[in-house]
Amino acid sequence: MMTSDLNASVDAVENGKISALHMDTLVKRQTMPIQVGSKSSTHGDSSAVKGKSVEPQSVLSSNDEEAVPLISSSASSPTTTAVSSFEIEHEKYRKSSKKFHTGQDQYAIFGTKISKKNLGILCAFFNGFWGGSQTIPLHFSELKGLEFVISFAIGSAIVTLCMWILLFGYHLYTTKSLFGAYKALPSMHFRIMWFPGACTGLLYCTGLFSTILSITCLGQGVGNSLCQLSMIVSGLWGVFKFDEIRGFEMISKWFASAGLALIGILWLSHEHVGGASHR
Repeated sequence: MMTSDLNASVDAVENGKISALHMDTLVKRQTMPIQVGSKSSTHGDSSAVKGKSVEPQSVLSSNDEEAVPLISSSASSPTTTAVSSFEIEHEKYRKSSKKFHTGQDQYAIFGTKISKKNLGILCAFFNGFWGGSQTIPLHFSELKGLEFVISFAIGSAIVTLCMWILLFGYHLYTTKSLFGAYKALPSMHFRIMWFPGACTGLLYCTGLFSTILSITCLGQGVGNSLCQLSMIVSGLWGVFKFDEIRGFEMISKWFASAGLALIGILWLSHEHVGGASHR
């Protein structure tokens, strides 16, 4: 499928001319195999004369103002390609990722506008401060190690509930309506997200379990610092899988910074002497 066709389909979805689900339905209903260079076509009354190319098929939007191309074909290589809702959502993600790097999108929080990029940086600093302090209570607790996991889970559940309440309160403040605030909350998407969400929770809790054991054995300074290797792993996913860091220069700078952080972590690990020094 040509990139221009996919971009046109994505733009139609983003502009509200046609929904991704409706797009997928129309594709399955209207798109039929077309053989270029044959005497006839299986798509309605369309026909293709040998040696002539077939014009790309289109699906009209709901108001019939603009056609959304669905198929790209050429005389040299017969091709039939349907734009699925998954492809459209993936392309929308790539577009939003580019906007994130350019800082074009803005959010209005209690009347104050902040760019998507700056909001992400502020949240990252907030996470660094609170995330780096999340195991400090372990230092003062009488129970160490695995006994600490259950209380940690209870605290996480309480904070998650409080965050949903705060988010509902924010939308109630902006919409002045209980129903509007409820509709503005993020959808659970349980049928779609149950499996990836469960995998995410499993990976996170397994890593957290190891973090608590590491801090119990090595202490806050060394154990927690070694656990920050997770930043390098997540960065590698962003480089090689999700294409979030682009260009040779940016990727080179990222690897240089990651290498420097890795050297610091390994250097710090050699400073540990004896048992659990945090006690």
